[in-house]
Amino acid sequence: MKIRKRIKNTLAFLEKGQFNLRTWLLSFLALVSTRLLLESLLLGFPAKSLESFLALFIHTFLFFLLTYLIFLFFLISITKEKVKKIASFLLWGFGIIIFPPVVDRLIFQGALYKSFYIFDSLSGLWLRFFTFFGKNPDWGITWGARINILISLIFIGIYIYLKTKNKYKVIGGVIGGYSLFFILSCFPSIVVYFLEFFRIGKILETSYSTVAGYFMTPLSVFNLHGVAIESFLAKKLALIYLLLIFVLLVVLLFRLNLGKTLGLIKNIRFPQLVFNLGLLFMGLGLGFFYNPAVFRLDFFSGLMVLNLILMVSVTWFFSVLINDLSDLKIDKISNKNRPLVKKVFSSKEYLDLAGILFLVSFFSASLVSPVVLLVVASYHLLTYVYSCYPFRLKRFPGISSGLVSIASLNFLVIGFLVFSENQTLINFPWRVYGFLFLAYSLITPLKDLKDLEGDKKDHVYTLPVLVGRENTRLIVASLLFSLYLGSVYVLNKQELFLGALFLGGISFWIVSSPRINERRLNGLVMGLAFLYGLWIVKTIFL
Repeated sequence: MKIRKRIKNTLAFLEKGQFNLRTWLLSFLALVSTRLLLESLLLGFPAKSLESFLALFIHTFLFFLLTYLIFLFFLISITKEKVKKIASFLLWGFGIIIFPPVVDRLIFQGALYKSFYIFDSLSGLWLRFFTFFGKNPDWGITWGARINILISLIFIGIYIYLKTKNKYKVIGGVIGGYSLFFILSCFPSIVVYFLEFFRIGKILETSYSTVAGYFMTPLSVFNLHGVAIESFLAKKLALIYLLLIFVLLVVLLFRLNLGKTLGLIKNIRFPQLVFNLGLLFMGLGLGFFYNPAVFRLDFFSGLMVLNLILMVSVTWFFSVLINDLSDLKIDKISNKNRPLVKKVFSSKEYLDLAGILFLVSFFSASLVSPVVLLVVASYHLLTYVYSCYPFRLKRFPGISSGLVSIASLNFLVIGFLVFSENQTLINFPWRVYGFLFLAYSLITPLKDLKDLEGDKKDHVYTLPVLVGRENTRLIVASLLFSLYLGSVYVLNKQELFLGALFLGGISFWIVSSPRINERRLNGLVMGLAFLYGLWIVKTIFL
């Protein structure tokens, strides 16, 4: 009875962890960093390139985060306990990830061993499942990892028993937990089974060499090439893990608070997001136009494109959160439906979410290339000096429009770099860039129309503040029509004239007409610009 009481008291302590999103993230980063530090220390700190180091760190972090989230959902489904209690229990339990490298070092001493994934045929995996990961603990799932898994299963069983008092759930939980650990340990093999099934309709012929052929060869996507052999597997798996984790996090957000999640989604500013994604794909199209020979569509190329979409989306949404935090005074007057104004979120929660988005953008950019990471970092810096004090450059007309344009056009540059040899801008079409910079700078005042009263009170001198609503709409409408016609000259395609005249005329009417609500202008103008972009693609490429 005393032992049972102590166990319950210990469990209650572990479940009452005082943490929020930020402290949880820092704690998890500390655990993963300590694990990597110990591994490097025991291996004598082997030399690694920056690309290799980033790939290995991101892969390790994402692997353990994916494991954490999977077991979080697993324990929620069995115990029906509150999410925060299970999250706290698991965070304490994940301290165990530090010890496998030490255990392996003590067991193997100077002998050769490699903690790794399991590469095997379907029949080989089936045998390994019933022999606790197979007969070779020095390669793949080592003794350290196996002891780690065994201890974890014991604690999972105890936790389920204390929560449910149901022996069948305990048995099912332990077997299910072991199955999840096994799937994670042989995840590359399972991915290859699916790929081979869709490629040739067979999986029984898949072997160790087949799996290795997919994951231990260079990551060659368009003109992105991995240069460090130790990063091949890490980078490929990280691309998969990041997308899976993003989906699980969205599901978790919906489960935790549906109202807050819907509030976030409504606040994304979809017209601007679509515009930024359009710039990414325009950059990809320009890169393909100048270097079509490197185009190849396969599984990992598709993953990279999805990763780029995720990168642009979270990078943009990070800037939205930072802007909302900086413009709270303005939004209380001009945008009363935003989450911060309605107090759906606190400023602290907003900062925590911004930190998560920043981390995701950092990871996704690093998985493309160090050069792309630098471009994304410049976007974040531009976001900061645009929105935040002491600079808050959005207060100054002309400068604010230029910063917004440069920041958004970074996505165009990223798309081009994916196809560019050695991620350079040697063949970059600067004339197109200059035209788009001018165009976006001149139409940026449209988004400021709805903030007129708030900007005026906060001394933010946008064009609507300086010349008024009607004059701003007329000026922008005229410039927009001129830009459509000017694109015919810039792209040197006379076939674009009729489309430019037609869509430019509609844009002029929409922007200048007082009957069109100013809050709809961005979406309508960008929608027409998207149609014109499709017309350009058809004219040039088809």
